[in-house]
Amino acid sequence: MGALLALGPTNFRMQLPSQNIYLDNSGTGGDGSIENPYGPFSEINWATIADWVAAGGTVNINLKRGVTWSEQLTIGAIGAPGSSITIKAYGTTGDEPIINGSSIVIVNPSAQSDETNFTSENIYLDNGGPGAGTEADPYGSFSEIKWTTIAEWVEAGIAVNINLKCGVEWSEQLEIGAIGAPGSPITIKAYGTGDDPIINGLSFVEVDFTEIAERFIDNGDGTVTDTFTDLVWLQNANCDQPRNWDDAALFVSGLDNGDCGLSDGSESGDWRLPTKDELQSIGTDPPITWSNKFPPATWTMPSAPFTIDPASDYYWSGDFYKIKSRHMWIISMSDAYTAITLQSSMRDVWPVRDAD
Repeated sequence: MGALLALGPTNFRMQLPSQNIYLDNSGTGGDGSIENPYGPFSEINWATIADWVAAGGTVNINLKRGVTWSEQLTIGAIGAPGSSITIKAYGTTGDEPIINGSSIVIVNPSAQSDETNFTSENIYLDNGGPGAGTEADPYGSFSEIKWTTIAEWVEAGIAVNINLKCGVEWSEQLEIGAIGAPGSPITIKAYGTGDDPIINGLSFVEVDFTEIAERFIDNGDGTVTDTFTDLVWLQNANCDQPRNWDDAALFVSGLDNGDCGLSDGSESGDWRLPTKDELQSIGTDPPITWSNKFPPATWTMPSAPFTIDPASDYYWSGDFYKIKSRHMWIISMSDAYTAITLQSSMRDVWPVRDAD
């Protein structure tokens, strides 16, 4: 075997792709994965999401179809161009998820128990169309609320009740446009009979109710697609025997439909050796890259839907080590240790290609 070298660390890190968080409101103590989702919104770790956004990643908060959250979803991190935070739905059955924010929307609830001592003004909404805000002629949309007038009432020491009609749902966000004060709070209430009113705030955030796919998709043609990186990998990571780097490069460039269980219609020249970054990303979630040695994050050796021998060791990358002639980057699939070795060494080969 050729020499195996390790190098000192650097701070290089690639942009993160999408990170998915799942919630189904069926309990507490989950880890946010699709197999063990979070329950209430309070379990979302916004500090971690802010870190992902700062690193250039996008974040999807996936709510299970057919489930209602009787709480407010308060977004605790700010997206950025190219690093959005998006609310989505997952699951194949059920209605779109509902965020029933009306159960907790109370602004400045100071002295609520002593509310009868307040001079108060009442505004009514029933979502039936434009109106005057009275009980006889209520507002429809939240956009009709005159927050300037409400602010003047509060300043004059008058409490304000925003009364939502029971049995009605607003598919919009109620954005409070004035601040209550001690003795003159702004309170959300319900009036009439029927179920509690629903504020379905999903309409105020970016919503994409497309189905969330698993990260690795078995294409049924001898290939697997990584939905995080849009790379297509040969499903069998041990189709070929260990080779030196020159022979490995020739093997992958000549890979064709019918070879290694392929029925994807690919042709010679479609496949290549993966880059160092691509090999590192396949076992990290979200995908990251690092200079060398062990990864700075949890590594998971690829498994189903891939076919890979647990005894597999180092795989060739297509990247040259620029400081030493005839040295290439290699990555261990068992622990992600990243090093360099001579091109004459014998290493495993895992072809990859770009998605069509």
